[in-house]
Amino acid sequence: MRTTQVVDKIKYTYPGMQPSLLQAIQVASMLAIKEVIIPRSVYDSKEEGIAETNTQIWTAGVMYLAVLADEGDDLEQPSAARTIMWDEDAPELPVMESYRDETARSDIVRARTDTDEVLTAEVNLMAYKLTNT
Repeated sequence: MRTTQVVDKIKYTYPGMQPSLLQAIQVASMLAIKEVIIPRSVYDSKEEGIAETNTQIWTAGVMYLAVLADEGDDLEQPSAARTIMWDEDAPELPVMESYRDETARSDIVRARTDTDEVLTAEVNLMAYKLTNT
């Protein structure tokens, strides 16, 4: 929790509480929202063959509040983004396949599907950005 606006709200609304020690569920409760997700994704920003350098995908000090639909909600339900799943040759998702591999003396079970994450609305209509500035 390094977003100044949120830290200040917590500091002045809940004196003595240390924002850096709060769990996501506590922040959600304080903001009267359903869920807080804290992204911690990194990627290797160096070229292949060069020593690994992990770089944060998400900018420190930035928080987004977004309207997100629950899994299974009607597509008419407003949402900033959705995960779309499909498979061109699939009667159901995910496609489950199994076979025996005698060379490995194993039964192989494979599940497959295609997914894509898409923004479904103008970002400024479904999300609010809080920053340190």
